[in-house]
Amino acid sequence: MEQLKTISEKDHKAIIGALVFICLLVFLGIKFHSIQETPIRTPAISTEPFSENIYTYKKGNFQLSIFPGWTATTTLATFPYTDSPAIFSLQRDSGCKMVYGNYTEPGQKMIQTSFGDRIFTQDNEQLDPQISAPVLNVPEDFKFDYDHRQSFSGEVIVYNYRLVYPNYGSNAFSIFNPEGGKIGYNCIKEVNNMLSSLKGVYEAITLDATSKGVVFFREDTAMFIGDDEIPKTIMKMPPGYFPALIGNTLYRISGGRLYTLDIFNKSFSEIPLKGITSTSSDLATFDIGTNILNSYYFIGDDLYYLVGPNCQVFKAKCDLALRVKNMKTGVDRLLQSHVSDGHFLGYKPEEHTLYLGYQDGDAGYGWGQVDTYNIQTNVFVSLGQYEIQADDPTPNKRADLISLIYSFDETRTYEPGEHVPELHVENGMLKKY
Repeated sequence: MEQLKTISEKDHKAIIGALVFICLLVFLGIKFHSIQETPIRTPAISTEPFSENIYTYKKGNFQLSIFPGWTATTTLATFPYTDSPAIFSLQRDSGCKMVYGNYTEPGQKMIQTSFGDRIFTQDNEQLDPQISAPVLNVPEDFKFDYDHRQSFSGEVIVYNYRLVYPNYGSNAFSIFNPEGGKIGYNCIKEVNNMLSSLKGVYEAITLDATSKGVVFFREDTAMFIGDDEIPKTIMKMPPGYFPALIGNTLYRISGGRLYTLDIFNKSFSEIPLKGITSTSSDLATFDIGTNILNSYYFIGDDLYYLVGPNCQVFKAKCDLALRVKNMKTGVDRLLQSHVSDGHFLGYKPEEHTLYLGYQDGDAGYGWGQVDTYNIQTNVFVSLGQYEIQADDPTPNKRADLISLIYSFDETRTYEPGEHVPELHVENGMLKKY
């Protein structure tokens, strides 16, 4: 009986231990399942998809949802294999860290090993992560696989993300294993989910006489950045190219029509011009068969412009009317019909002569023409056509015309009259840099 009692006590302990072990497995299974099944969202689901903490980076104009378990690191972080300091860093565990900042190329030789999963932010911006690893950690017989991730120790994943200002360039998010190992699947999955929550945030501002800083244009929005280095929005504009600054007034072609922009009062208005029949509000899709404003040029109070079918596309054949409108009297006159030039090149006041041209090219070969119009004598003269071939040792046909074109301000390709991507504002005045 004593022996039977001893066996029963052992069995009892074994049963309790087994139950504890089973409960632990169930708990871990639920935990693991919850991580594995975290869905990749799409922007259409919600603009506020998470109830977790929200991180806002004002200078970068974005906010980001932070998953539970991720905490800000207290020590100054840098991008792996570089001296580039991170603006902020988050860490989930000892093997999963994310940093954000101005990413520079690693000092150590790296090799791209895979593409990551494409991500779309809440603003429908596309992030295409690239995965790389130190060359020393990759076998010599390695072959790149476009469809499958190949994981190696010391690997780094970089997600380039736009900067609002300046218009060019980008910062980047990057994830890596601080211990030098591979990046875990769950780490990548959670980071992808967090980055898909990225959303632009912008403070609105009204400019006045005390405003001092930079006015710049991002897509169809006029923006401002001052001493605090935080980009802010001023106003929405009609879609188009960079505006042209003439005097203290901004002009912009949109939908084949010309508009003035008042960024101090946050308004814009169309300048009525004769011959324009397009009703499109989209710069890229003019109404077929309608006439649009192709180019314009101010000389004093006179607005010279080219109107007719769109000839701002590859291999276009221009057949435009050259007209002039006095902005004070409103008188609008036809100067020349059947003009085969697509834009104004510039003006030489000593000659009282407007220069017009057509320029096109493809694969190192270019062609075009130059014409002139004397605003005093009203005489239109064709200077001829030119050709240019890259890497051709023979003299280019009509090299004099090519030199003439480059003698004018190259920024006047689309909207002659000083069109600019950014301006200085101070004391209620706009100035070019």
